[in-house]
Amino acid sequence: MQQIAPITQVDAMVAAAAQVAGTSDFGTEEFRPALEQLALAVTREAGLPPESLASLRTRFVGTLVLRARVVEFVRRHPEILDVALPAPIFIVGLPRTGTTLLHNLLSGHPDLRAPRLWEMRAIVPSGDDLAAWEARAVAEAEAMVAFIAQRAPDLARIHPINAGWPDECSWLFRQGFATMVHSFSFHIPAFVEWMMETDMEPYYRFYRMQLQVLAWRYPGCRFVLKDPCHLWHLPVLRKVFPDATIVSLHRRVDEALPSLASLCAALQASEGATLDAHALGGYCTDLVERALFPLAGLRRAVGSRGFFDVRYPDLVAQPRETLARICAFASCAGDDAALDSAMAWLSTNRQHAAGRHVYTLEQFGLTASDIDQRFRRYHEQYLAAPAQDVSGTSPAPASAAPASSSAPSFVADVSGTSHGSPRGSDAPAPSLEERFQSALAQVQTLSVAPSNSVLLELYGLYKQATEGDVTGPAPSAFDLKGRAKHKAWSGRRGMGHDQARQAYIDLVDALVSADRARR
Repeated sequence: MQQIAPITQVDAMVAAAAQVAGTSDFGTEEFRPALEQLALAVTREAGLPPESLASLRTRFVGTLVLRARVVEFVRRHPEILDVALPAPIFIVGLPRTGTTLLHNLLSGHPDLRAPRLWEMRAIVPSGDDLAAWEARAVAEAEAMVAFIAQRAPDLARIHPINAGWPDECSWLFRQGFATMVHSFSFHIPAFVEWMMETDMEPYYRFYRMQLQVLAWRYPGCRFVLKDPCHLWHLPVLRKVFPDATIVSLHRRVDEALPSLASLCAALQASEGATLDAHALGGYCTDLVERALFPLAGLRRAVGSRGFFDVRYPDLVAQPRETLARICAFASCAGDDAALDSAMAWLSTNRQHAAGRHVYTLEQFGLTASDIDQRFRRYHEQYLAAPAQDVSGTSPAPASAAPASSSAPSFVADVSGTSHGSPRGSDAPAPSLEERFQSALAQVQTLSVAPSNSVLLELYGLYKQATEGDVTGPAPSAFDLKGRAKHKAWSGRRGMGHDQARQAYIDLVDALVSADRARR
């Protein structure tokens, strides 16, 4: 009996996939390091039994087969690469913040199209009989959904899925193996660290090509796409889709975090992992911090144009009004007929239809006071109740305003106290340079050194703030540290001195706030 190579032997998996696909062309090679890192992490950190690793290897080979078929299909239809993707709408936000609800509502809008689960699992048609291929693809997706339901019975209450429903476009990132969705399904801190330090542009380019395949199959569509994982990669999302509208959902972290931990528990248990609920709570907190702490700086770095912020309570309480505001911002039809079409999903898909999702902070070793301390800046900036105008109607969201007023600025003075106004009625507000120098001093007082990825981000912002755009070639390939620093600096190219100073201040403020919460 032939012995199957372990999951960490990537070359063996690639060879097996090539044999099934009938081609050894997998397109660009960025998938290899991602697959190598993912395979190592699940083997060393996820706590999976041998049979789960064997099953996962089979799934990875199947993913490679699909990637090869996508590459081959585009090779035979090169016109796909010229297909336009007009002004897509991306729904982003932490998991458990209403992104699925909003995606399903907007998918019913007559001007928009959301890819269905079965479409993203199949991508490219095969054979001459398209009807037969589609029926086969739908049946395979339904079988997968049934298998998941059997293996993870709690998932239906947390995140119900259906082969014919819109779903997260993380399915299109799986062909590159670089997606944060794996960090929900497995306890893999090393892979998370690798993702945070990796240039995601090649993976987003392959993702874009798959969307072009779908747009080639369905001409004239304008996509509405949803994936919480985009939140960790906003700059590259904007770079690859410069005309996109990004709708950002916001919910209190003490509500979203335990729900995320409960989702991760269900997913990881279904993979055969032995769970430590308190360790999972800390792991999920780290994931959330990595998304939210740089958010203010990232939003300034990429600009406020095209961002539309939505509070989860507003979406739940006033879904129709929220949809109308989004449609106005994204230049979609906002008449009654269009809104009726979008709202139709709610009439047959009420919350808790499969049972109530029950979770608590305490079961994951978390406390409300600790969460409030860690994420107070985020709550103040994105979840403060919107002001009412004299007519009692909420004004347009901050993201629709000019960049200079896109969000309140909660800066820290030398004592570290957050505020949005001068330090006294007679005292002038500190200048940007004063706050920058204060941040330089504060970062030296942290009780725990930041991770390498954060240190590199600080370095890049500091160099851009003090020297401007990087000059000269990158260091030798043998100088790994020098190349990493050069890449961090060059990634800020074009950012103005003041903009870089403010982004540095925002990042240090977040680090100081988190540091205090740990003490």
